[in-house]
Amino acid sequence: MLQILCKTPAAIFKIQIPANTKSKFNRVDVFLLETFIDIFFAVVYSDLSVDYLKMFLLNVPAAVVALSLFFFLDDVTGFEITFLLELQLQEPFSFIFTWFAAVPLIFWLSQTITKFILKDFLILKGPCPNCGTENVSFFGTILSISNGGTTNNLKCSNCETQMVYDSKTRLITLPEGSEA
Repeated sequence: MLQILCKTPAAIFKIQIPANTKSKFNRVDVFLLETFIDIFFAVVYSDLSVDYLKMFLLNVPAAVVALSLFFFLDDVTGFEITFLLELQLQEPFSFIFTWFAAVPLIFWLSQTITKFILKDFLILKGPCPNCGTENVSFFGTILSISNGGTTNNLKCSNCETQMVYDSKTRLITLPEGSEA
């Protein structure tokens, strides 16, 4: 379902059109579901959403390092941690030690490593307002190199349309003068 957002001084209307319908508003052709058009200003924009899978995957290397350090520490101590968990502590206490001491420590170490390398990172994805291809953009700092702020300029990977990703408003807009 295509949604058209019309702003007038009196009211705001939301018009819904079936997805496969080709419509023309202010000489802007619209082909895409969830693309909005402000009819008075002819600004084409689309919603961005957080890509939680890619953000999770950025934490995986630090989790592997934290687990490796934990197992290395266990090996250096002559497997005292494993011995403590399996033989020394009775059943409820080994569970408590594992889930309330070891796992939080590994999680904290993993988060610390990730936050040291990637500061305030955010990955947003959204459909191109022109062709509907999903594009992804990274916002944040890697070590000391910043991506440049709250907006990123991208080209669609399919149709080469210039787009502006805004992390504050979570919108994809086309620069002025470009056609959808």
